Amino acid sequence: MKRRKEGYFDFEHHPNAYLERKRNVEQGLHARTKILEALAMSTPTAAATAAVSNSEEMREDGTELTIKAISKSAAMSYSSSFHHLRLLEEEKIVKREGPRPYKWVVTGKGQRSLDELDLELGVTKMREELLMIPGPVPVLPRIREAMTKPMIFHRGDEFGAMYEEIVETLKDIYQTKNDLFVLSGSGTCAMEAAIGNLVGNETKMVCITIANGKFGERFGEIAVRYKADAVTPVNVNVNFEWGHSIELEAVKVALENSSSSDPKSKIVTMVHNETSTGILNPAKEVGKLAKKHDAVFVLDCITSIGGDKVPVDELGADIAIVGSQKCLGAPPGLSALSVSEHAWEMS
Repeated sequence: MKRRKEGYFDFEHHPNAYLERKRNVEQGLHARTKILEALAMSTPTAAATAAVSNSEEMREDGTELTIKAISKSAAMSYSSSFHHLRLLEEEKIVKREGPRPYKWVVTGKGQRSLDELDLELGVTKMREELLMIPGPVPVLPRIREAMTKPMIFHRGDEFGAMYEEIVETLKDIYQTKNDLFVLSGSGTCAMEAAIGNLVGNETKMVCITIANGKFGERFGEIAVRYKADAVTPVNVNVNFEWGHSIELEAVKVALENSSSSDPKSKIVTMVHNETSTGILNPAKEVGKLAKKHDAVFVLDCITSIGGDKVPVDELGADIAIVGSQKCLGAPPGLSALSVSEHAWEMS
């Protein structure tokens, strides 16, 4: 082993040293970011807290706090908050004012350009939104923080390892052993990918779309656009009104009628939890009917996976779809779908 010299460290013989040092820097940066958020960000929550408690610990504009208030706001220990405040004080970004207990304020250097401070320390000033919709949902601070990290090469080893980890994690959430793919597109993109690959071959297809809401109807619209031999006997046209339960007998009849005609491949599509109405449809029962008639069962689980127990393989779903912006609690723009052996054979 090489001897350590002043200002020199043998990273070749200590391969983990660089990563540990990088991790320590990132952790310190994260701690200081949280402290600066507590000091420099004027949030309605901070103002409301101060107004309700009538406390002298926090000014209404949220820019002057004691260590006790900073620790609470940043969710850090008292000693850790003090340590990082001292580091910021050495850089003249914050300063202490008044007698004990000191109040910490952002200095003129910090006030001079909070925008630059945001870029340097990764502080993101956002006002909280209460989204009273099924999705997208508000994302957690740790997710917003992850999105501020530097860009990586999308064809490199680091991204490949990250993608594999995401796929394996999603398989656990899906409770499936089938293949799984993440797509850079919305839930509708995954719906179209499923239908397009199934009806896009030369085999004549019958696509039975079960619909009792907006997104169930969307499956039928996609199938028609792909010029499938689409039949929709289980649709709003047979009095499956929005928000009303699906009649399994109608599904059974549709499958039997398609089986008695010329030999064709069959697809059954259904939304598990219909977003437009909130109704949970009987996926397991429909899955059994589809399997009995050798049909590929495509299940939209966009608002059920992550919000309810959805054992995809047990439900008999050959293709199960999820979107990032609903129960998974991530920003919109990604979707995923699992693909069974039966679906591969029919595609």
